[in-house]
Order: sequence, then structure tokens, then C-alpha cells
Amino acid sequence: MKKLLCLLLTVALLAAAIPMFTVSSSAAGGTLTVTSGGKVLGTVDVGNEFIYSVSLDSAGYSPYMCEGRVTSNSAFAEIVSYGTVRSDGSVSMDSYCFPTRIRNASLASNYHGPNDEIRYNYSKTNDGIGVFTPSDHYFKVRFKAVKAGTTEIHHVFSLLYTVKEGYIPFDLITENKPNASLNPAPGFSDAIEPATAYMGDANGDYVLNVMDATFIQRKSAGANVTCVQKNADINNDGEITLKDALLIVRYQAGMDTGTKVGEWIFESEQ
Repeated sequence: MKKLLCLLLTVALLAAAIPMFTVSSSAAGGTLTVTSGGKVLGTVDVGNEFIYSVSLDSAGYSPYMCEGRVTSNSAFAEIVSYGTVRSDGSVSMDSYCFPTRIRNASLASNYHGPNDEIRYNYSKTNDGIGVFTPSDHYFKVRFKAVKAGTTEIHHVFSLLYTVKEGYIPFDLITENKPNASLNPAPGFSDAIEPATAYMGDANGDYVLNVMDATFIQRKSAGANVTCVQKNADINNDGEITLKDALLIVRYQAGMDTGTKVGEWIFESEQ
């Protein structure tokens, strides 16, 4: 309670002292262009989080085993979420990166190695992991854009194979090259999805702190302050009010808010 009262007092003091001004996403430091294999996937505001995802078309076959990797540059895009660290330092892909049917495969694991590379493998030798269509999510990692410029994020199927009758293995994709003998041939595509909102970031600078509560308080008092509606309307009642400012204060105090304050919102995850 003392922490909450201190934060409330801080908000009040800041609201009285800060002149009327507007902060937009440009204050975060420009934009990052993300490419893959030389192809531009899109741009992201520096400070914003985004999802890098891969879709797979397995050409009607059920993959039985895969070894893959994704490379990136943390100087431009930091990895935020991709798995759970085990006691031996390896990373289990039991969270986030892969759909359930891959996570439940035997020997499923991934490893964030040196040089900003995530390596992974899985195998399921009884009946594979099922057929993937072009629209099926196969793999994703959440990043945060930390520096303006251009950066490459690239996924590679080192080996993706299935089995024929008699459990004879044959390749679907090797080093990103589809098996040319198959018709239709397997394939994949990648994309990025910037977050559509950062709940509580009222001033749009991609930082969540007591300043955001101050912005909402000043707006509620009639000051000429522009708040980001999608971030500031935390209780989703269609208005930006002191109730939303209080939710930020409660969040900063480590208290339960019953809302999505502090969360990055992605359309694909709603």
C-alpha cells in the first residue's frame, strides 16, 4: 500500500510539473527494416516488439524429423521469447515457438547458440506430426526492435524429412531446398507482425512507467496531451480516464489489475 501511495504522489507531482507536450513513437528512435534472404518482410518502430513467423507447406506429407535454425542480429533485434531454459542450459521448445504437435514430439528441443542463432530439432517416428498447409503456423519467435536500420532474420530447414512405406526416410527440404522430385513440392514462407498495442504505454514511447499515468491524468484534466487510444484505454471501456491511470499505478506497484496492462498485443494471438 505504501508503494502505491508513493506512486500516486509521484503521478500527481509529475502532472503538476510537466508542461503540455506530445510524445509519439518517433521518440523511440526511428524504424527497423527486417529482411529475410534479401526480401523485405516489413518495418517496425524501434522499441516495438514483433513476431517473426514461418509457415510450412509439407506437400501432403507428415514430417517425421527436422533440424532447423534461425539466425538474427541482437544489435538490431533482441530475442524476447522462444522457449524455456532447462537445468543443463539447453532450451525446451515447450513454450511459444512451435505448435502443440511439434512441442509434443519426442526429443523436441532448441538451443540459442552463439552468434544469435537458434537451433532446434525434433523427431516423432510413429506417425509424424501431421500435414502442414501453407497457412499453418510452424515456427515463431518474438523480437524487440532495438536499433534503427536494416537487419536480416532468416529461418533454415537444415533437414526436414518424412517416410515412405516401410518407414524408409526421404527428404522434404534440405538446407532450404525443396525435394524437386515431389509434385507438388514442399515449401515455406516467413513474415513479421509488429505488435498493435502495448497496454499502458499511453504516450507511445514503448516504455511503460509512471509517466504514462501522468499523461492520462493530464488528458483527463483537459490538458492538450495526445494519448495513444489503443494503449491508454486499459479497461477497454472506450474512454481514457483516471481509472486507466490508476491501473498503471497499480501495475507499477506490483498489484493485480485484472487487465492486460504491461502486455504486448498481437492480432494473431487474440
